[in-house]
Amino acid sequence: MLLDLRSGGGEMPKFSLALKADLENLREVRPLSDSQWHIKFKCLKCREDASDSYTTMRASEVVPIPNSRGECHLVMKCTFCKAEANASIDAASITSYTSSGAFQSIVRVESRGVEPFDWKCEEPMTATSTSDQEFLDASLDGEFCDYDERGKVPVSIMNVEFRVDKI
Repeated sequence: MLLDLRSGGGEMPKFSLALKADLENLREVRPLSDSQWHIKFKCLKCREDASDSYTTMRASEVVPIPNSRGECHLVMKCTFCKAEANASIDAASITSYTSSGAFQSIVRVESRGVEPFDWKCEEPMTATSTSDQEFLDASLDGEFCDYDERGKVPVSIMNVEFRVDKI
C-alpha cells in the first residue's frame, strides 16, 4: 500500500474498478501482469473532470510525489484549477474476473485530490475457457468471440460494463 505523506501519512481513499460481462464457456478473464488502467478522474477541489480524457496508470511505473517522501503511480494537475493530485494502484488487489453477469472488482485504486468516476479497458486480457484453453487477446473493448478447440465450444465475452465503487 502506498501512502501519501503530504497530508500527514494517512491512507488515501480507496476505490474499486469493477467489471461486469457475460462469459460464455469461459472460467475467468484476467488482466495482464502489467496492464494499463484507463481512468477518468474528478478534481475534489473544483469538482470538474481533472483531465480531458482517460488518464493511463500502470502499477510498474512508480513516480515520486512532489514535495514528499512518498511515491505513487500517477501525479497530475487538474486542467481547470491546477490543483495537484496523485493516485496509486493496489497491485495486490488485481484479480481475475469470474462472476459472469455480475459486477466484480478487479483492481483497487487509491487517490488524493481526485476521485475516479469512470474507467475502461483498452488492452487485451487473458481469458481461460472451461477446458483450460487460454486466449491471450481477449478484448473487453466491444465483444470477444473465439472457438475453444480443446473443449469444442464457442467462447465469448459480451455485454461488457465498467463502474467505479467507493470502498
